[in-house]
Amino acid sequence: MKNYLGIDIGGSKLAMAAFDEEGKIARIKQKNYANVYTASELMKDIEKLSKEFQDRNFSACGVAIPGLCDSTKGIWMYSPYTQIKKYPIKEKLENMLEIPVYIENDVNISALGEKKLGCCQDVDDFMWITLSNGIGGALFLNGKLYRGTGGNAGEIGHFVMDESSPALCGCGRNGCLESLASGIGISHAYERKKGISLSAREIATIAKKGEKEAIEVYQDAGRYLGKAFAYAVNLLNIDVIVYGGGLANQDSLFLPALKKAFNDNV
Repeated sequence: MKNYLGIDIGGSKLAMAAFDEEGKIARIKQKNYANVYTASELMKDIEKLSKEFQDRNFSACGVAIPGLCDSTKGIWMYSPYTQIKKYPIKEKLENMLEIPVYIENDVNISALGEKKLGCCQDVDDFMWITLSNGIGGALFLNGKLYRGTGGNAGEIGHFVMDESSPALCGCGRNGCLESLASGIGISHAYERKKGISLSAREIATIAKKGEKEAIEVYQDAGRYLGKAFAYAVNLLNIDVIVYGGGLANQDSLFLPALKKAFNDNV
């Protein structure tokens, strides 16, 4: 049975896993980032982490890119969070790892995973949404991944939800869903309320202890998410929306507001 290497590049973490043809994971290693990384720093960390897998013989490597990518040419086109642009990551990794490398947008890979192995195996029309440092989306329509004309379909994180908001998105606009309801968006919203800089995870902890402002920023995020989800359903008439990512672990704080906003707007 063949073995494969998977690399998941996130906004605040780098994960690497060994798995077989059936998708069974044998080993996972991860590095977390406190600050935004450069392409050079990231590649050094991939090389260092890959040494943890030197005992395995891989046939190929698949890489999840956090942002826009050209999967055919192997180019990481752009990530608003990291500001990495037009980076030839496939070529760089093939030279490093000496195996074939395939890249794909991270949310597209998540959607493919749900279709192949997850909760959408019997669903032909659905949307996957990643809730993390940023917010991304991928579409399955008529049983196939829908990429759009330029390969960037599903970017729900850049729905402008409030043009008057002071929340500045990494794309340069104010009031994008990503700037309002992502992990970083929640952190910035809390800082605007309290003047204190905390991570979304830290804010979730104090929200669960009952702090009013912490609860409010999560509820606000839920309302924005619910509206955006409703707009997607209104446009596409999809059956299912699946969300995941680090922020999804805190959905007890935002799901009630999300559901209400969704039902009010769908």
